[in-house]
Amino acid sequence: MSDESESKGPIVYRDGFGNIIPDADLELRKALAERMAARFSRRLEFDGTFRAGTTTYVEGDLRIPFSHEMCGGNVHFSIDVPTPEKWEAATGRPLSERSDIVDFLAFETRRVKAGSWNYVIHEDRIDFVD
Repeated sequence: MSDESESKGPIVYRDGFGNIIPDADLELRKALAERMAARFSRRLEFDGTFRAGTTTYVEGDLRIPFSHEMCGGNVHFSIDVPTPEKWEAATGRPLSERSDIVDFLAFETRRVKAGSWNYVIHEDRIDFVD
């Protein structure tokens, strides 16, 4: 005799022909869990030297390189960022993610490489200043 309260996994729905109907809720939950794991493990990788090189944004399988260089005057260091008009073509990411990625890029670079400097986000770059 089977106990009905016993859980055997998610319910499988079928159409009139016996074909399995995809469970949109489970698919959404899986996609969200994967996205959350990628977001919490995001990081930056720095290649080259302080004088010039690449700062790469890494989120899961996503890798977006940004060139950086040493500057003069009050600006000690700068990271080039695609303008909003060129963002999607240059990064492959939707424009709606630009602000979050650029903010993370600025904050994390300051935390890891430029702790005593402030940063200023411009349309096409992030400057690290006194």
